[in-house]
Amino acid sequence: MKTLFVVFITLFTCSAVSAKDILLFNSDIYGQPTSTNQALIEKADPFLVKMFDYAKDHNISALEDLRDNIITRQDQSLLAAYYLALYIAAPDKYKQQYVDNFPVDDGIMNNYYARIELNRLTPSFLYSFNALGLIAAEGNPKAIEKIVIGVNHSDGIAAEEFCDLLIKTFDKQMAETIKTLSRIDKGVRQETYSCIEMMNTDEYSAFKKT
Repeated sequence: MKTLFVVFITLFTCSAVSAKDILLFNSDIYGQPTSTNQALIEKADPFLVKMFDYAKDHNISALEDLRDNIITRQDQSLLAAYYLALYIAAPDKYKQQYVDNFPVDDGIMNNYYARIELNRLTPSFLYSFNALGLIAAEGNPKAIEKIVIGVNHSDGIAAEEFCDLLIKTFDKQMAETIKTLSRIDKGVRQETYSCIEMMNTDEYSAFKKT
């Protein structure tokens, strides 16, 4: 797992990185599947497998043909997965829709992580989180808000990812991140502070006192 975080940090801090660049790290991050991972892959929902195959083939028309079927199912984690698939297929076209539909409810988020990332349906492991971080680094207010909320509504590896994203976002988009934090109840902000409390910037120190 440490290797994953090193790769992600390298990606996130490189100024030339775009959302599409995440695809280049697929083979390095995945490597050869272990027997445990293979078992997880075999349990993947065939519908999701097909949807993400379309995404990785950039088959937008096939994905859009699935829209009515997905909406009819009234499954929030599936809907979030659908917008992730659209984003993979066409990042520029579906960026904001992906951000708007990224799950931050803990139950939906855990389901999303288990059904998609653990089954390696995305181009690289934790692609969905890393993509959100890249968009937040551009100064997208909604993406930053999703990360801040995610810190407070997640645990385990998802919490670690959100915390890492928040630190990187604070470094790249300090003013916008502070603005987002200021809109959140002070009591709720305490979990967020635990991620970035080691930062000694004057701006953060002053904000924390508010």
